[in-house]
Amino acid sequence: MTRFKSKDAFTKKIPFFLQFTIIFLIFFWLHATGWKLLSLSGWKMENDFADLNWVVHSAECYQRIGNEVFTDSALGYCRNNYGSALLATLNLFQVKHTHVVILGWFFILLASILISVAANSFSPKRKLLACLYLLIFVSPPVMLLLERGNFDILIMALVFLSAVAFHANKRLTSLVILSLASVFKFYTLPIVFTILFFIEKVKFKVLGILISFFSTFLILQDLFRNELAFPDAVSGMFGNQILGTYLSFVGINLSRISKEILGVVSLVGVYTLSKKSSHLTKLASLSPIKTGERSSFTLTLEKFFFATFLCCFFGGVNYDYRLMFLLIPGFLELARLHKYKGDIRFFFPLLLSVSWCSFNSTYLQPVADVAILFLIVHFLRVFQNSLLGSSHTGKV
Repeated sequence: MTRFKSKDAFTKKIPFFLQFTIIFLIFFWLHATGWKLLSLSGWKMENDFADLNWVVHSAECYQRIGNEVFTDSALGYCRNNYGSALLATLNLFQVKHTHVVILGWFFILLASILISVAANSFSPKRKLLACLYLLIFVSPPVMLLLERGNFDILIMALVFLSAVAFHANKRLTSLVILSLASVFKFYTLPIVFTILFFIEKVKFKVLGILISFFSTFLILQDLFRNELAFPDAVSGMFGNQILGTYLSFVGINLSRISKEILGVVSLVGVYTLSKKSSHLTKLASLSPIKTGERSSFTLTLEKFFFATFLCCFFGGVNYDYRLMFLLIPGFLELARLHKYKGDIRFFFPLLLSVSWCSFNSTYLQPVADVAILFLIVHFLRVFQNSLLGSSHTGKV
């Protein structure tokens, strides 16, 4: 396979606004055509921005019946499994179901900006290569996220802002932003506590601890009163338990703990394989990369999104639209490998497999789940010295 050189990719750079416009127009066209490309992957199309519509209706119910929306007695749109803080925030800003379409397009706008930030890392000159990279961001998980207007788009934006604040040495601000994200959707909470270790001033650290524990209290309160079980299926989902869930197809039923153990063992196995095999290590570019080789902000951004993905991966079986938390750092890492003449012959197919083989792809879905393990190993080895830290000492 031809090894693409850096000079082919960096001769000219498309302006950010032009990239954003192209990406937004692609999403506009997909929406205008009824997301036909997404329907080919086996997903049944619903009303415009179905998830967003559901949450907004739940917020209206929350205003009327309070915590009953978390119980099975709440019917239809009133039934909710999001945090009460999100519902209260929607009511605070008086968001009604008549605003769903406007808010849905705002989410598409937000996603277009975030994807443009990742795409702006490089602009391949070769048209074929550019089209291949575009496939990552018009893949089924991304389209589903946009088609349903899921609030994970808002979480992505908050993770991005938190990374910006962290890079600017505003660690407490970073923690506050991510705490807000966590009370909306709990899976960013572990990163909140990680940021605490990088706050140096005692008074700010104490304030950060109070905010972190208050966020934890709100999250636990919502989880305990929510009667809806975590998803435990396969199609269109991923997570540490997924390999154990496959065994149920051949009559081997494992407990949730056994599935978690099997998932960890599989991950350790892939890590060991990549470390022992010199050929695989070279081909996959799995050896740790020196931090100084790339932009410090890019590194911070990769870490924040990847850490969020890990929280989703180990937090339970997740819907595939949360693969965006892996696709964005994956695209940034692909750009770094490309820029510094790294070998992308292994990394790019992995990213493409995760993008297209995971979502409702039946027998191809295990391919994507194995690819996810290899990508996790790649990032863990790149970030082996720290998960959220940078090479410089941070201050509040």
